[in-house]
Amino acid sequence: MLLDGRRARRDRVGRRLIDGGHQRLDADERSEDAGSRGDPGNEGARSRTRDALASGVMDVSHYHHSGSISIDRPPAEVYAIVSDVTRTGELSPVCQSCTWNDPAQAGRAGAWFTGHNVIGDVSWDTHCQVSVAVPGQEFAFINHGPNGDAELVRWGYLLEPDGAGTTATESWQVLPGYPTFVQGGNPDMDVTQRIEGMAQMARDGIKDTLANLKRVAEA
Repeated sequence: MLLDGRRARRDRVGRRLIDGGHQRLDADERSEDAGSRGDPGNEGARSRTRDALASGVMDVSHYHHSGSISIDRPPAEVYAIVSDVTRTGELSPVCQSCTWNDPAQAGRAGAWFTGHNVIGDVSWDTHCQVSVAVPGQEFAFINHGPNGDAELVRWGYLLEPDGAGTTATESWQVLPGYPTFVQGGNPDMDVTQRIEGMAQMARDGIKDTLANLKRVAEA
């Protein structure tokens, strides 16, 4: 039941995700948005968000989350899985597949790859660049969005020895360019609400991804 609840939340957020930087709404959600525009509290929140964006001081540093799991395999073996982005579909509940833009650079810091994401009936691609690649220790990348031109979110894996096994920690961090990206797709969107929705999806997704990582690594 808990997994079903997380899946339902992902599906709802997915219906509001971007398609080329623009919000996609079904009929019910358009009605909900029309109602929320008449709510002074929601309008006030959007106004504060617009003011923060205009002044360039919207702080997103508190939008981060991490989770850890113990895996009965050494760090080198776990690293081989998380750093091979072509295996992401085995782990992530959202990203169904990834391909290296230049296979010759696969796994190296600075390498680019494209991820294909699916939630319900919504799908989109993101362009990502590896920012950290230390074998057996840490692998991280930055999501540059559908056009590859803005640093939006940082994802990472930190691997620490735990006896003969590994403590794997996955992390998610919103970057300063994300609010401007969201508002660029829809100036009327409540950016804070959008990021809160993505944060919940990340929290749920990290739980599922780590559980899948443990299952795959220990198989």
